[in-house]
Amino acid sequence: AAGNAVVDLSWSANGEADLAGYRVYRSLTSGGGYSELTTGPQTATSFSDGAVVNGTTYFYVVTAEDTTGNESTASAEASATPQDPGGGGGGGGPQEFFSEGFESGSAAGWSTQGNVSVLTGSVNSGAYSMRLRRSSSASRTISTAGFESITFEWARRCNNYDNGEVLVVEWSADGGSSWSTLSVSGNASWGVESATLPAAASDNGAFAVRFTTNANRNNENSWIDDLRMVGTPVGGGGGGGGPDVTPPADPSGLSATAGDAVVDLSWSANGEADLAGYRLYRSTSSGGGFVEISSGLLSGTSASDATVVNGTTYFYVITAEDTSGNESGFSAEVSATPQEPVDTTPPAAPTGLTATGGDAQVSLNWDANGEPDLAGYRVYRSTTSGSGYAELSSGLITGTSLMDSSVSNGTTYFYVVRAEDAAGNQSGDSAEASATPTSPGGPGTPVVLFSDGFESGDLAGWQTQNGRASANQGNARTGQWVARLRRTTWIQRNLSTAGFDNITLSVSVRVTNHDNGERMEVQYWNGSSWSTLDSITSSTWSDALYTLPADAANSSDFRLRFITNANRSNESGWVDDVVISGTQL
Repeated sequence: AAGNAVVDLSWSANGEADLAGYRVYRSLTSGGGYSELTTGPQTATSFSDGAVVNGTTYFYVVTAEDTTGNESTASAEASATPQDPGGGGGGGGPQEFFSEGFESGSAAGWSTQGNVSVLTGSVNSGAYSMRLRRSSSASRTISTAGFESITFEWARRCNNYDNGEVLVVEWSADGGSSWSTLSVSGNASWGVESATLPAAASDNGAFAVRFTTNANRNNENSWIDDLRMVGTPVGGGGGGGGPDVTPPADPSGLSATAGDAVVDLSWSANGEADLAGYRLYRSTSSGGGFVEISSGLLSGTSASDATVVNGTTYFYVITAEDTSGNESGFSAEVSATPQEPVDTTPPAAPTGLTATGGDAQVSLNWDANGEPDLAGYRVYRSTTSGSGYAELSSGLITGTSLMDSSVSNGTTYFYVVRAEDAAGNQSGDSAEASATPTSPGGPGTPVVLFSDGFESGDLAGWQTQNGRASANQGNARTGQWVARLRRTTWIQRNLSTAGFDNITLSVSVRVTNHDNGERMEVQYWNGSSWSTLDSITSSTWSDALYTLPADAANSSDFRLRFITNANRSNESGWVDDVVISGTQL
């Protein structure tokens, strides 16, 4: 029989000698969807259901159970619709003050961990339900302020669960600091469960619920739908004095400004007197999939999201919430794409460029730039002052000098240098410098006895060892070609310095990938043994000038050798722009 916010049930007694009691089930749908109201077999043949809402029709069945745990089939169904005898809607009887069917298509208002989403497909009613995949959880604060005698109802389904895998439903009276269990289930079919909550859940702005799964495979899911909370207004009393269930207006004026790995957001303030704050939600898809990223209510009208990745577009909405826990709908959506700032600032033009002419060569030097992101320099040459420059260097030069051996005596050459940073920004030209290489003019004037920049593309005229030395195109100090000595090997050139003294060697050298103790030595033959002029261990090009001892002069058996002692194929010595000079006796 239906009453005011109550349904009283009664039935005939069974006659079995081993009867243990009866179980009572309820549904909002005729013919199925029943959830047990009793907490185990009861011996009485009547039951009062006080967790009902006036105006809602409820459907009931009863089963009998014996002492062995055997349960009968359900009785014939009975229904009842409780009503307020005053006919005035609400008063002091139970009222529904919260419901969630996820028909917005999103989990707005829920805090989630793991794989939680709102999807179509498996539902208890409507078009959407919330899915918890594998090991996940979803919790939400639902203010019960102004209500007591709270009943919480939900629909649930678990599919593909193994033994021991369950969906746990919990409640909290302190906003989630501690939790108490309401239900543990692994049922594969949709069913509606309800629970009458303890007094600590009443009139509580920090009341929260949580659904948690412990499954471990992608096809193991829990589905949640049709949440309802019913309570009696605090103080009862009919009419007009119920709790605040009116949410604030949707916030407006939301804007998003992208920075480097950050998005700054701001919005217009709401004007409600009972406004408590705002909640910020984010998605990587426009129009849905929003997840709250604010940790609790925001009291101001701005926020910064620093948990973003440059190059990804993010979509944001915001809601307003009042002191009774009523949350507004979403604001208008805004989006932003954080980006790493692009370096477009070039280095300063190099300074201090000088050009010194010699015999078939020009020596260039300049001052180092000071930019922290400097990558190197490029050298340009022309035979016309102020224009017509062509790059002389093959790639970036990391040092501040260069020997140009691809010149002709008697021709004036004009040079400029540009600096380049790691982003590829190139400076303007340095001040121009010029030089005219000249032939030796008589006794005492240095004469070039030998020069080789390897621009023939081979090591013609050089003796080599074991096939590990070759001419290499690219990585040259100047021009296109350079001599490369891989692993342990040497190259040797036999010359005559007869009739000349004051012998000098000008050469560009470096090594790459050498380990500690590995080097390339520059040597000459002193008539009876090899003498070492230098031991090269730097990976940066060095434009070296050596003045050889007297035993190198006036010799018909002068020999020059470059020798390495490395042991791996990627360890190399590099030789370019070899020039031997002397003065006539």
